[in-house]
Amino acid sequence: TMVFAYMLPGFLRPLIKWKALRENFATAKRLREFYQVYYENHMATFDENNSRDYIDDILIMKNKSNEWTDRQMVDSIMIINPDAIDSTANQMQWVFFYVTYFPEVQEKMLQEIKSLCGDDMPGFKDRNKLVYCEATMLESIRMSTIFTVVGGRMNIKDVTLGGYHIPKGTLLQPNYYAFHYNEKLFPEPNKFKPERFISP
Repeated sequence: TMVFAYMLPGFLRPLIKWKALRENFATAKRLREFYQVYYENHMATFDENNSRDYIDDILIMKNKSNEWTDRQMVDSIMIINPDAIDSTANQMQWVFFYVTYFPEVQEKMLQEIKSLCGDDMPGFKDRNKLVYCEATMLESIRMSTIFTVVGGRMNIKDVTLGGYHIPKGTLLQPNYYAFHYNEKLFPEPNKFKPERFISP
């Protein structure tokens, strides 16, 4: 909320009467100043031939394309950093909950890991092989839907969707909960079924 509050156009901010949201603007401004320093320190030690993290990866892409401004870089870091830390930890708690609540799912995951990885610790390189484990992660994400509604998106051209004309530049607000629990997309949406993510 703080990040999006800060990105609200300045001319609209005086109109905001809600005290908590105005306090969010102040906090977001301090947060942006923190990430500005963080970005500058990162730039000072940046080595294009030695990527240390995702920020270096973004900097490498930035240098190749010259399309991103420094402000866009800082804004991106402001959005990615807290989301990556908080949402990943939150999502993993739900995965642990579901595999604990459904021990048969946990057992299938264990058997798949044992049969495909043996005594080796599974890693990212094994992701495509661990089909059931991946499906369990996806089903956990669907069932928990930790972000029911996220920041809006804007369409870049006129489009007709479900019989509705949506002009270019319309702010769209996806509702992930509605998608994830739509019976047409996910039959028996209230049941935990990792198999729904496995192609027959």
